[in-house]
Amino acid sequence: MGRPGLAAAAASVGVALLVCACGSSQRGVGQTTVRYGIYPGDTIPVRDTNPRSRACRRDAVAFARGSASFLAHFGHQAASPADPYYMLLREQLAYFGARRCDPKLLGRALERRLSASERRLLLTHASSAMAAVLRRALAAVDA
Repeated sequence: MGRPGLAAAAASVGVALLVCACGSSQRGVGQTTVRYGIYPGDTIPVRDTNPRSRACRRDAVAFARGSASFLAHFGHQAASPADPYYMLLREQLAYFGARRCDPKLLGRALERRLSASERRLLLTHASSAMAAVLRRALAAVDA
């Protein structure tokens, strides 16, 4: 991933801001993400903050599917770089956080899509803020 230290730091800041509820729970309110490298910030529309909504379930499944793609393109044996997949994960997690979705939905989706070793690998290569969100989601399944 190009410059992993810089990318991880930028992603950590972005996810941390999202997880810290930078938006309002009112309908129609947007949540703004921070810049990431050369990419400008973006506003995420928040129309529904029901933690178990269809949109939350869809975001959880999309993140799990994106995680599998990220892992498939990560490492020395990969045919293409993992950066675009990481960017997609970052965006999918931002939507999940902006909607204030139930972490258990994400944890279950990850457990269904990824093996235990793949989940450990994802946690190892995610930014510290993203990994913290994922650990909480996985722990919520066991609670």
